[in-house]
Amino acid sequence: MFKDFQRILFCEEKTLEYDDFIGAKNDSTYNAISRHLHKAVKQFKSVNPNHEVPNVLAIVNLDTLKDMHDLFITLTGFALLDNGSYLKIRRVGHRTIEDISHVDLILWFDKDQFINYLWKDDIDNETRKNLEKLL
Repeated sequence: MFKDFQRILFCEEKTLEYDDFIGAKNDSTYNAISRHLHKAVKQFKSVNPNHEVPNVLAIVNLDTLKDMHDLFITLTGFALLDNGSYLKIRRVGHRTIEDISHVDLILWFDKDQFINYLWKDDIDNETRKNLEKLL
């Protein structure tokens, strides 16, 4: 993405397709999200190898059984409970942990509607401050 003829960020879009499988099978939700994250990071590394500008991943979800909570669980291993606490429900793989460091912001869309976002770093991070100004 450019602003005033200067590159300000890279954005990669990945789509979570609708899964109409009927029957019993392993839930591939977390694997699908982490696989898309990994593909996006490979692309970011090829065009922005020194991470000179922010990398933004936009996930377009077409599956009504997946939501933003699945993204959070995929990246952290924790599920948010109704009382506001967290419960560790899965182990986050080494590859996912490594991939997260290359993405500064993740945008979540359900079909064509923006739902929410997830920052990589805390509020005092300079990259985050710059992205907040841009967006």
